[in-house]
Order: sequence, then C-alpha cells, then structure tokens
Amino acid sequence: IGLSVSNEEGPIGEILSILETGANDVLVCKSVEKGKADVLIPYVDEVVLSVDIEAGTMMVEWDPSSLEI
Repeated sequence: IGLSVSNEEGPIGEILSILETGANDVLVCKSVEKGKADVLIPYVDEVVLSVDIEAGTMMVEWDPSSLEI
C-alpha cells in the first residue's frame, strides 16, 4: 500500500488497498487523473511486471480503463 503504479504509457496511480477475492488479490489504486474513479488492477504475474519496494514503485502491463469503480 502506498506504492506508485505505472505502465509503459506512464503513471496510473497509488495503491490504496488490496481486495481479497478468492481467485486473486486486486489492487485498488487512486487514479492520477483528477476526478477519475479508482483503478482496479489484478495482482497476478501476467499483469505485475516488477515491484521495487525501496523506490516505492510497481510496473504493470494494464490499461487503466479496463476495470474502474
């Protein structure tokens, strides 16, 4: 929680919480775009490319418009 999340196009947001769904966890991220809904990102190997705890960053292969709440 608190990591900045980005994809190859740029920043997506900051992790606010983690939802436990049974199948896989889902990251709830506050969007960097003002007024946009939170972004949901599945926490699975196919999506999460890298996590750097020291730098406070996570790289993902995910389109922020895929799942929004």
